[in-house]
Amino acid sequence: MESHVKGIGAKRVSLFALLAMFGALVGTADGKQVTLTDRNSSIVIDSGASAGMSSWTVDGVGHLSQQWLWYRVGSSGPEMSIDTLVEDLDSPKVSDADLDVGDERALLRYMDSQGRFMLEVDYILTGGNPGSGTADVAEIISVHNATDDPLEIHLFQYSNFDLNDNEIDQLVEITNGNTASQSDGVFQSGLSETVVVPRPNHFEVGTAPGLLGKLEDGDADSFSDQAGPLDQPADYAWGFQWDVVIPARGSFVISKDKHLEETPPIPEPATLTFIGLGALAMVRRRRESAS
Repeated sequence: MESHVKGIGAKRVSLFALLAMFGALVGTADGKQVTLTDRNSSIVIDSGASAGMSSWTVDGVGHLSQQWLWYRVGSSGPEMSIDTLVEDLDSPKVSDADLDVGDERALLRYMDSQGRFMLEVDYILTGGNPGSGTADVAEIISVHNATDDPLEIHLFQYSNFDLNDNEIDQLVEITNGNTASQSDGVFQSGLSETVVVPRPNHFEVGTAPGLLGKLEDGDADSFSDQAGPLDQPADYAWGFQWDVVIPARGSFVISKDKHLEETPPIPEPATLTFIGLGALAMVRRRRESAS
């Protein structure tokens, strides 16, 4: 097995015991909304609804419509959003790691109603300097097999970013099978999300309604490996998919990172000419006044 799929050592508390304790402290996911903040950035996560991570604001500008996880156990459908699992009453658990204003870390924890697995999502927000237009969100997704048998599980992450509060995107593509990139020509905003480990088994870029529809149509689906680029303005989205068999009492861990960067608008050629003529006129005036 690859390093991201591993067994649980005998010296650790058994996952069965952890799940038993967890089961005594759970409730149905009920829309627990949490806001994380760090310097120039904030994110909003609703752990009890398929809206999931529904807001990412950087320097007062929103850039996200929805990013969330769906899962399927076995080969038959349908896929289900993770908020349909049973959520720990202590979830989301937020914390402040850097001791500045605001919490920038949230841990979400769910359990399968049949006791087959536990799923955790750990978010860490890192804001940039005020006015920089940059921010970063790290994400670690863990699935722990609570059974004495191998567990076949399929995870899907759907991402619909609306850069600059505008649902019409200019370009989206997936490169190397693990990095999604999106841009908005209005302010030259750029977003990238890279799966550090493990590489997704499948991926897809497409329109937001079409891609989300795959996950909510009531049957078993797989992303098409359409990488793009798609460059006709539209409401675009992308998805990553992992297909794995987790060994008995083992774990599967995904590490991802999202980075947003905004640069000033690129002037049109006519604007550049205008600026150049203005600069030339200024130089001439300075020369005339000096003489």
